[in-house]
Amino acid sequence: MVKYNSIYFRRKLTKILTKILRPTSLRVVDKVDFSAMTVPHIFDVVIDVGVASGTYDLYQMYPNAYYYLFEPNPYHRDHLEKQVLSEYKGCLKVCALSDNNGEAVLHITGPKGSSILRQSGKDYSNVEEVVVPVNRLDNVISYDELRGKTVFLKIDVEGYELPALKGSEGLLKYVSVIACEMRFFGYSEYRAYELIEYLSGHGFKIYEMLDFQVKGKQVLCCDFVFVKS
Repeated sequence: MVKYNSIYFRRKLTKILTKILRPTSLRVVDKVDFSAMTVPHIFDVVIDVGVASGTYDLYQMYPNAYYYLFEPNPYHRDHLEKQVLSEYKGCLKVCALSDNNGEAVLHITGPKGSSILRQSGKDYSNVEEVVVPVNRLDNVISYDELRGKTVFLKIDVEGYELPALKGSEGLLKYVSVIACEMRFFGYSEYRAYELIEYLSGHGFKIYEMLDFQVKGKQVLCCDFVFVKS
């Protein structure tokens, strides 16, 4: 396996973003449109990490898939069980994902927003804090349930994407496509090139970008699709 240094990945990422963003008018989005994905796959299993109130465009694309839903915010539990899992096959895990097992403090910032990480400069005096269980994805889903199936992994965990991926290391051999939010500025547990380097080391390459969020002229985060090469 070839190991590239961080300078290589910074340059590679800059070229990719320049190519993608040059013909595009920048815009701010609050939800990714997964129906824009062009990967030619039909998935048997979809692992949705960071569900919030539901990723409905994804569910509608693959209505016959089995869904593993991961959402640490306990306030979404009733809705997901009654509205999503009543219509689609699957199960809900009310926990956060990382590269270790334990507990973490979840900061609930609104009806839909929550994050384990704190944003610098943000007033947290009126933010509700809830202690939630944390697990490695490798310890939650049995590999036997994935063998011989096409598996899609979606991760959007507000700056905690790389630790969640590292906790999925053994499971990644069964995944063919990953849609992952990747942060460039603001709060996160990683630098963008580190996430790309990690997935590259497991055979994944950037296939397309679904959307991005900007502040002024600064790209804050993007949602990329990675395909196993």
